[in-house]
Amino acid sequence: MEWPDLGFAPPSALEFWGFVALVALGLSWIGLRIAWETTKERTDRRDLLRRTAALHANESGLTPEGAALFEKIVLATGLYPGLGAFERAVDRMLRAGVSPELLGSVRVKLGYTRPKTGSPLLSTRECAPGQDVTLATKQHVFAAGVLDVDETQILLKIPNDAVANLAGGMKVSVSFYRDFDARYSFATRVREVSGRPAPVVALNHPPRLNRVQDREHLRADVEWEIPVTRLSPDEYKRAVKLAAAPGRIESRPLRAKVLDISAGGFRLAPRADLSDGDHLVAEIPSSERKGALVALARVIASNEHGVRCAFQGVTTNERDEIHREILRERRKRGKI
Repeated sequence: MEWPDLGFAPPSALEFWGFVALVALGLSWIGLRIAWETTKERTDRRDLLRRTAALHANESGLTPEGAALFEKIVLATGLYPGLGAFERAVDRMLRAGVSPELLGSVRVKLGYTRPKTGSPLLSTRECAPGQDVTLATKQHVFAAGVLDVDETQILLKIPNDAVANLAGGMKVSVSFYRDFDARYSFATRVREVSGRPAPVVALNHPPRLNRVQDREHLRADVEWEIPVTRLSPDEYKRAVKLAAAPGRIESRPLRAKVLDISAGGFRLAPRADLSDGDHLVAEIPSSERKGALVALARVIASNEHGVRCAFQGVTTNERDEIHREILRERRKRGKI
């Protein structure tokens, strides 16, 4: 190979390969330095996590066994001690053979069984006994309630007629409204069902708990004719105070057609006698009671597309009841 005339002597082969070796050596040194810094940073972080976990364990009064487990949880997730780190590691620890009782004891002592009012739930292990829920299969919808929760399962009380429609391994969906928070939903499988001494079903904890904002309420198209009563300002004040007792309202009810409904409100067919800001008492059909569910509502929009109304003062249990009725309607129409 002949070098072009550059005005200076070309490097010898020895000089050329010496330069290449020097560059390679420099790059290797840079790579080693980066690796050392990364390892040192990782080691420093693990040491900090370990010390922080030990501090939390000491302040919470954990036993040596519980403290060792908590340190393992924190290091396994790489997160600073907190409910998020704990919840991410529970299933992993159970698969590794850690005792559910030990995990439960650590959870209690760390205070992870008492979620703050209004704060989002991270897992179904935070569900409180007494929480009303909606339990649904492909064919049925049931009102249920949380009896007990531990690290391995959720125990629900169910209606007597639900026992024959549930079986171990069956896939079910569960949803519930939480006060001052949002609606939650999850899919899981049945562990076992029992009808005695009381009808209960045990469910696996789901890998994911979905939090649904109010604006994302499930909606169903319906064709209901219901009584709707427009209230005067005085009647509205009295209805709020008396929880909308229909016997105390003097205005005559109107027959209105409901076009669609969600747990947040409903839409009536267009009407000229209802306008924005009107307060109403609506009687919502319910399969779970002899009469209708009586609820206060406010007109938020009235136009050629219909009269949109938002529920007011509806409790979380009533929202659950409306949600179950929506699920039944959607099943009738083949939308679920």
